[in-house]
Amino acid sequence: MKYSIFALFVGKINGQSCPDQEIGNLCESNCKEDLLTCLENCSTAACQEECYLADVLCETKCPCNIYCPDGCENCDHPLCNQPSCLEENELEYANCIQSAKDALFSCYDGCVSDLEIDCYSDCNDESLLSIESCPCMNGCSLGCPCDNYTCSGTNTRITHLGVSWQYPNFPPVLYMTDNMGLTMDPVDYDFVETYTNSLIYADFAILRDVVYIFGGNDWENSVQKVTDDCTVERLDIRPVYRHKSTGGIETFEDKIWLCFYEYKSCQTFDGVQFEAASGRTADDHQYGSLCTYENTLIGIGGKGKKESVEIYLGGGWMKPADTDHPIGLYDGECVNVEEGVLTMAGEYGKEIYLLKELRWTNVGRLLTAVSVPTFVKLGNEIILFAGAKTSDVQKMLWNGESIEDVEVIYQQPEDGIFNPIVFESSSSKCKA
Repeated sequence: MKYSIFALFVGKINGQSCPDQEIGNLCESNCKEDLLTCLENCSTAACQEECYLADVLCETKCPCNIYCPDGCENCDHPLCNQPSCLEENELEYANCIQSAKDALFSCYDGCVSDLEIDCYSDCNDESLLSIESCPCMNGCSLGCPCDNYTCSGTNTRITHLGVSWQYPNFPPVLYMTDNMGLTMDPVDYDFVETYTNSLIYADFAILRDVVYIFGGNDWENSVQKVTDDCTVERLDIRPVYRHKSTGGIETFEDKIWLCFYEYKSCQTFDGVQFEAASGRTADDHQYGSLCTYENTLIGIGGKGKKESVEIYLGGGWMKPADTDHPIGLYDGECVNVEEGVLTMAGEYGKEIYLLKELRWTNVGRLLTAVSVPTFVKLGNEIILFAGAKTSDVQKMLWNGESIEDVEVIYQQPEDGIFNPIVFESSSSKCKA
């Protein structure tokens, strides 16, 4: 009979959930290490039976098992007092354990019959060595990065929050995904009720790893930030100009630039105070977009002249000749890539364009038309979070020349969130 070191582990995955399952999995893996050491020192069948019995008793005391069914709650297991590594590396650890499990079963399949005890034993030994190298185990005790394990970069989550323009008829939409957009879990976000409505038409940007939220439907002068414990905190700072997400926002030269909301000018925020920026645009770029292009700011489209493109140079704005957007950009968005600036979505269809060397090229097409969206760029992958008109979240690949592999990866719970606030954070922050 095969003795799988993952026999109990797999049962837990398919059974009821436990809030500290990762710690429980680590505990069980440690029990298996002790089992291996015990078996190596045995020369009789009776001794081996004692080893297996000790292993079973060890696992029953693990979080999420018989003596600690609720995880670390009311559980005095030593691992419950040191969860920090697992919290910071939960996705990397889970991926590593899954790979070890897959390799173990593949190894078992190579054993000709159930009577090949040595073959199964070798499989177990090899699997235990693999587990040793997993994040937070002895071979990688501090988690990623480490020398004995190739980290895949999955220790981040995307947190997505926003409020429907139909609030309070629809509650805030709060959820997070893994960084590939493959899962969607609710997030317990602590909102100050008075300010919840200010997330409608709110704008956001990230400065030195802090998420700042500006303006909103009823509080156009408000400034908020997302704290480390995932609350939304209002700051006692007043901007030079009012702001909403119908303007443009971009982090540039270690400042957040807020532009175009009911003005042809910009203001900057350095994390402490606001300052009016010099220069005015020729056209009104409200409902347009703001990005960086060749280390300069660029304003694209808007309600004044939807095809207009202006660049911020030497403290003022200029309009390069023959650079108008091919179809115009209104309620769409732009995203910076190494080759230039991509524009997509908005009121003018599904087409995606690249601005390179001040020339526009059509480089792809969305599956679903989207208005007032938000982008998250992860390497060469772009995830487009729908704002209005659809609940589709689309993921695509930018290969340096064109958009490939556009797919709808899931549906948002609600399709009336304008410019949803979406940011990447560690897996231990904003946990579901």
